[in-house]
Amino acid sequence: IGKSYFYQSNYEGAKLNLRESIRVAQEEGQERTEDEARLWLGRALAANGQGEEAANTLRESIDREGARARWTSQMRLALAQIHVQDQRWAEAASARVEGIPRVDNGDLAARAQFLLGQVYEALGEYDQAAEAYAQVRRYRPLYALRYASALNPALALGLGGGQTAASLGLLRDMLRDDNNFSTRAELEVARARVLVAAQRPADARDVLLELLYEDEGQNVGQMRGQALYRLGEVYRDGFDDYAQAAAYLDSAATSLRAPTQRRSELTPQALLDIDQEAEVYVGFADAARRVAEYDSLLELGQLDDDTFRARIFAIQEERQLAAAQEEARQARLRN
Repeated sequence: IGKSYFYQSNYEGAKLNLRESIRVAQEEGQERTEDEARLWLGRALAANGQGEEAANTLRESIDREGARARWTSQMRLALAQIHVQDQRWAEAASARVEGIPRVDNGDLAARAQFLLGQVYEALGEYDQAAEAYAQVRRYRPLYALRYASALNPALALGLGGGQTAASLGLLRDMLRDDNNFSTRAELEVARARVLVAAQRPADARDVLLELLYEDEGQNVGQMRGQALYRLGEVYRDGFDDYAQAAAYLDSAATSLRAPTQRRSELTPQALLDIDQEAEVYVGFADAARRVAEYDSLLELGQLDDDTFRARIFAIQEERQLAAAQEEARQARLRN
């Protein structure tokens, strides 16, 4: 009953029934039931926002005389999750390292190993993170977790660890794997991000432009907004081109939805405040255009009549060409 309440997000009901279960199990000497109830009580307390009480409950249960390893290992993993929520990374890593070897559930062990990689990544231990992610495959997880355990070390090494060659090599291997055909767009965006981190904005721009506009074999789909956003970043940070950055960030804002979770629940990869960022750089671009126009007016005022007419004609042609190019770009985005 306590577990049922937990799955219904009725944590008060879950706590009440689980505490009663622990009491009855102690009276009847049912140690296995008591261990399991203690695990679920810790989970219910944590889910209810009572992290400190949950951690104390789990520590007490782990240290309890006669507690079975099957349950204490899962308690350590639950305790590690609380440490992750509190951003106590060292304690989280220690709890997971102690808990994983005794977990007899392959799926649970794989997810715990994956989270250990994330913890090491948060600690800045990128080589250890990559090794932890690699260990996930030992447990033969389902495709989604296997895929993430291959992508995350590539990003960790490339974005945080400064190991560009190793990161690009891992991504290249994933792109060659036919099993990843449906996620090729995500992998290309990841490749662009690694290139940006390696101070290669021109290469990153080429990857993203090809993904968005040239490679019809790519299934961009839900990654279009991400690709547009990253391309805006490239123009903003790599080329100081705020006009182009504003155009792509504005397009990205129409494609991406801001996350609905609390910020504490989001990963470091989440794109936040997209609308506000687009608005800021649209403003920068407008200001830059106005300054350029004022400079042009000052320059035009110093020209003789023939040169003035020739310059005006050239400006009109440039604007017509720019308008045609923008119309074509918007048509591609709509398609």
